[in-house]
Amino acid sequence: MRNIKAAIVLTLVMAMTLLGSGCSGQNAETGNTNTAEAEASTETVTEEKSSGEVIPETESTVESSTEEVSTEESDMPSEKGDGDIIIPVIERHVIERSDDKGTYYYSRYDSISLGDRGSQYPDLENVLSERSAEIAANAEGEADNLSEEDRSYREETGIEQPFYSNNTIFTKRADKDVFSFIESSESYMGGAHGMYGLFGNNYHTSDGSAIELSEVVKDMDRLKKDLADKLNKEYADAGFFDDPETALQAYGDNAEAGEIHFNWVLENEGITFIFNPYEIAPYAAGQQIVTIRYDEDPELFTGNIQENTGNSVQEFGFYQNVSVFDKDGNKRILNANAYYDYDAPGEYMEYPVISMEMDYDGNKLKDEDIKAGNGYEIRMYLVHTADGSNRVYIESSEDGKNKSTSVYELRDDGSIAKSGVKDGDFRSIIDAV
Repeated sequence: MRNIKAAIVLTLVMAMTLLGSGCSGQNAETGNTNTAEAEASTETVTEEKSSGEVIPETESTVESSTEEVSTEESDMPSEKGDGDIIIPVIERHVIERSDDKGTYYYSRYDSISLGDRGSQYPDLENVLSERSAEIAANAEGEADNLSEEDRSYREETGIEQPFYSNNTIFTKRADKDVFSFIESSESYMGGAHGMYGLFGNNYHTSDGSAIELSEVVKDMDRLKKDLADKLNKEYADAGFFDDPETALQAYGDNAEAGEIHFNWVLENEGITFIFNPYEIAPYAAGQQIVTIRYDEDPELFTGNIQENTGNSVQEFGFYQNVSVFDKDGNKRILNANAYYDYDAPGEYMEYPVISMEMDYDGNKLKDEDIKAGNGYEIRMYLVHTADGSNRVYIESSEDGKNKSTSVYELRDDGSIAKSGVKDGDFRSIIDAV
């Protein structure tokens, strides 16, 4: 049973590791993975657990004492003021079906709203409310059926593994022109491993209408060539079912003609496309995600949607590779991961978080002061200001109620340093400056 659990942990890690920046709405297919590959992956994850995930001594560790965070108005963007950024309210909800013999099903899903900006953009607020209601209804609708299926699964296999279905929302771009976010879906309903997918949502902030790909891209053939080139270069070892040039011919904007809709999300600096497991490559290859910047191929774009060069806030999750651009346009990669107390009761991201580590352009920083009741009590934000500065805000809670936010400077030389800690969640800190 431990090996099955470890395989599912790997599934969730794969989902987050390959997320470069975003997506849009294609359902992932299902299928079987190679048994030998699954067993090899299981052994690796199990070994990492038993090792306690100790990082090398050469990596820097944050001391327990930190400086007070600067709250000068020039340092951080304000949600209010000129209104060039919107910080939505994302709330976590939990459904569980259990009895004295154990838990048979659980779901953790997010809802999203504009908070006190809802009155400014009522049409968009209505769209977000409707989508949140759909997510909640799906979770509730699955609860009874899947809990009963898990009971039967346990009787047949002897594996006491709860079924689950989670949906996490990450905002990618939120300003007066574009409101985009991704839904990260992960589930386990028996078998050797779970399933996961990333799905994008793109809206005009002003009226809540969906942004069509044709509003952003003017040459579909050129788009397919750009994507094929990037897929071949960035995922040379993916083992594609077919060469990308051929596979992408099935994609387009015309559903009536049987074309597959691209899965995409608008970023501050460009557009990101995502291909979920089994879509164009085997499950073991994970997701293939590529971003095309507006300035990378100007002839591809219509010009209707412009790059956001002002203040921006982007939320990201564990193991996601996030592109960070300094004031000179230099690109660096940021990602973060949590370390868990695997000796405590729990499973997967339910274990208590005992520390976190960030990697910025190869420079690592481990913060042993960050604690959380579980991995779901961590939310991370990249804040970019118009002058080119970048900061990371990590919101955490040990009890699910009282929150604190740690702040880190991403410096132009590629180093990362902790500025301090403030009481309160991310929204309250940004709103207060």
